[in-house]
Amino acid sequence: FSSHRGRRVVLSTNVAETSLTVPGIRYVIDAGTARISRYSVHSKVQRLPVEPIARASADQRAGRSGRIMPGVAYRLYDEDDFNNRPAFTDPEIQRTNLGAVILRMADLKLGAVEDFPFIEPPDGRLIRDGYRLLEELGALDKQHRVTTLGRQLARFPLDPTLARMVVAGAEKKVLREVLVIVAALFQIVDLCVSAAGKSGSRGGKSGRKSRYKQDQPKADHQHGTGLGDGFFSGER
Repeated sequence: FSSHRGRRVVLSTNVAETSLTVPGIRYVIDAGTARISRYSVHSKVQRLPVEPIARASADQRAGRSGRIMPGVAYRLYDEDDFNNRPAFTDPEIQRTNLGAVILRMADLKLGAVEDFPFIEPPDGRLIRDGYRLLEELGALDKQHRVTTLGRQLARFPLDPTLARMVVAGAEKKVLREVLVIVAALFQIVDLCVSAAGKSGSRGGKSGRKSRYKQDQPKADHQHGTGLGDGFFSGER
């Protein structure tokens, strides 16, 4: 961010569209794509597919150039492609798992989510899927009323599925192992990063990476709990 004379090349994700301004940028090269978070009703997972960006996002990217001097934006797609794109990205309420929203609204007694006056209401399929998920977890009964378990899950700042894992882990006396798995599922990070914040550093606490990897099963969840055990034993 400081003044400089040499040429700098900045590689950025779509966070730079609105959240970052670097002075001195003269040129922007826009690939026209981004990873957009979308919930799949069929697979029950939140995905990050690569999709063409909307025209508003493309304009935001172009605006990163020429903040304090004339600039040029190069788009790696033609004008017809740009003109045929939607004006704005779909709002998040229309492309996310609504289980947490429905549970929190029910817990706060805000009424049914389908009756709430959203500016851009979610799709009916997402609403039905959210109710179905909460019934399977035992958070809502057949009349869509919050159960005792549902009120307990609503207290967690987590997706209801992950919160249910934590509650079940406590009931089965395997809470520590479940917390490691939930942490990995909640925020996908490099589980081998050391306590000092550097992967693969040698010496002291930061040298734990090599020890964590020894004799671990190949399954992702088992591997994660093994890494957690290594971390906790290293703390002691």
